[in-house]
Amino acid sequence: MRDEAIASVGVGILITDPHQPDNPIIYVNPAFERMTGYAAAEALGRNCRFLQGAGTDPSAVAEIRQALKEERDLRTELLNYRKDGSSFWNELTISPLRDAKGRVTHYVGIINDRTERKRVEQHLQQGEKLAALGTLLSGVAHELNNPLFIISGYAQLAREKINQGRYDDLKGDLETIREAAQRASTAVNRFLGIGSRAEARRELCRVDDLVKQALDLLSNDFVIHQVTVRTQFDPALPSILADSQDLSQVFLNLFTNASQAMAEAHGRGTLSVSATLIQDQGGPWVEVRVSDDGPGIAPEHLPRIFDPFYTTKPLGRRTGLGLTISQRIVTELGGILTCKSVVGQGTSLIVRLPIAQHSLAVVGEKPGAPMMLVVEPDLELQADIGSYLERQGYCVTRAGSGLVAVRSLERARYDVLLMDAMLPDITGEEFARRAVAMQPWLAGRTIVLAGKENVPDLQRFLKETGSTVVCKPFSWQVLGQRVRETLLGGSAAPGSPSGVAK
Repeated sequence: MRDEAIASVGVGILITDPHQPDNPIIYVNPAFERMTGYAAAEALGRNCRFLQGAGTDPSAVAEIRQALKEERDLRTELLNYRKDGSSFWNELTISPLRDAKGRVTHYVGIINDRTERKRVEQHLQQGEKLAALGTLLSGVAHELNNPLFIISGYAQLAREKINQGRYDDLKGDLETIREAAQRASTAVNRFLGIGSRAEARRELCRVDDLVKQALDLLSNDFVIHQVTVRTQFDPALPSILADSQDLSQVFLNLFTNASQAMAEAHGRGTLSVSATLIQDQGGPWVEVRVSDDGPGIAPEHLPRIFDPFYTTKPLGRRTGLGLTISQRIVTELGGILTCKSVVGQGTSLIVRLPIAQHSLAVVGEKPGAPMMLVVEPDLELQADIGSYLERQGYCVTRAGSGLVAVRSLERARYDVLLMDAMLPDITGEEFARRAVAMQPWLAGRTIVLAGKENVPDLQRFLKETGSTVVCKPFSWQVLGQRVRETLLGGSAAPGSPSGVAK
């Protein structure tokens, strides 16, 4: 009666004897014969491997062997072949039979033909892949919209200037178009490598400069959406090590999301952006806070806003990738991207990026980079000097006045002080004396930028302090040489990792 019951079931059953060489089959039921095309006489005495072909997953075979070795149950799925050469997906269950003492006497295998189910699953998976591809392409389009909008707008502006014969300021427009095109290319490459991101190119950069550039690029968009922008920047922010293109994309994403949220909510709004230096238990950070007065985010959505493809907007409106990519970029820099929101009041996205005091290495920065403090009230010249020194491998902090520079001296140790002779709040001589009092090694490591060298007060000051002078206008070669001479000639800041530049 028992044998008749086994013979009548609709699933294939086989029994093997583990005590004989090669664990041969000693029984198969009729369903096994129908499923495989092999008669019982053709299967008996053979190992189950005769059903396996070149398409069988080696890992599934290894899994079966391990289960037999450990004398345990196993359920797996593998590709098998019938006698006529056709393939079928076999859902295989293996169970050991034990005697009264718990010793394994036989193995029972149950096979189910899952070919049709597998076909349906593959069809569904293909549909899901196509849907995911469509969403991914929508994401590419979303990420490209910003730079393409910039390219289109500035191209139209350039055409109008050409028609009016205004050629002098075309260079800036064309440079903006080039930068936007580069951002578009970066966005495409980012999506192409979304599964396996290559290591980003790192360089010293100023976060506040990148924020200002992103705001400037979206200025027309803000006008269209009637968005008022309010900014607050700490003038003494240190540089960080980052991929400037990636970080710019983060800020563009955050600003665009905020602008669109406010425009959709009430057709206008106020965007508040700040870049400040903060200190908490995790250390010093450059914090960029982007706040809008839009509709806010409901509590049930807030935990998922950084999930890939998650969006509360209708299909085709948002892809849910901008914040995901932004979070990944910030995280790769060792930073943190968080969100705070109150429904009906607005949303704040907070980017925190790690920085280093003079005695600490910036994340990813080569040890030994000399620290420079540039005090120059002319903001354009200040930016140019800072950028030049950063390209030479120095770590630069900038200040526009003496009192702001004093705050920087309180926070970090510097190898070289570059200062303008004329400062807006205190005299250059007074500031230099305060700087040397705070960091005495700067007495022989101060470079004064002055319009004339043969001024008696300046000469007296240079003699008393051991400072050197670079007269304006100067070449970058002259400034670079003077900085190197100053580093070689002065003593290193106590505790400084940089020492003498070589």
